[in-house]
Amino acid sequence: MARIVPDDWQHLEATGAAARERETLAALARGLPNGYTVYHGVHWTRLSEGFSVFGEADFVIVSPAGRVMIVEQKTGFLRETPGGLVKAYMQTERNVAIALARTVEGLHRRFTASFGAGTYVLEELFYCPDHVVREPAIAGVNPARIVDAARKAQLAAIVLEAMPADEPRLPCAARIHHFLADELSLTPDTSALLGAAGTLVTRLAGGLATWARRLEF
Repeated sequence: MARIVPDDWQHLEATGAAARERETLAALARGLPNGYTVYHGVHWTRLSEGFSVFGEADFVIVSPAGRVMIVEQKTGFLRETPGGLVKAYMQTERNVAIALARTVEGLHRRFTASFGAGTYVLEELFYCPDHVVREPAIAGVNPARIVDAARKAQLAAIVLEAMPADEPRLPCAARIHHFLADELSLTPDTSALLGAAGTLVTRLAGGLATWARRLEF
């Protein structure tokens, strides 16, 4: 079973797009074996709706070797145009291929700055569980990396095919996890903790002298 980050996703109330993304998380958790990690947008755990921790990426999957896959999910109806797949939002339409390319390019820049060019492998996948893509050649996304309603049961298998578990481990694999989880390596400062505790005790004692006299029984 794959590791999901953040790991409290099963206990959260979610509606709309967040609920559909949680369905995808469940499918990935069941379908991917140990060693795979799925980082997901946490917009249903934040005050600001629509917030995604990786910009536009709904899911970022990391294989045991450290290979990274960006998964862009679009639910509901999509329109196939000569310019590619588009998703309607109120009065506007958004080109799926352009949005995915921007997300990939953004993560490429951040990975290159953190790990160096050519030290990592970044894949992409488009997932539309409610729509069957009838003209994959003009969708604007590599047809092999489109998982539509006809192939949604194969989502995990397609991820495994693109990112095998038995690949040689990349040197930056551990750093990629630290980057995506935004982990900090901190050493506790005992003297600072003791100083903070002393300040707190003094503050509480000062307040006690003020408000305790006002109590009536």
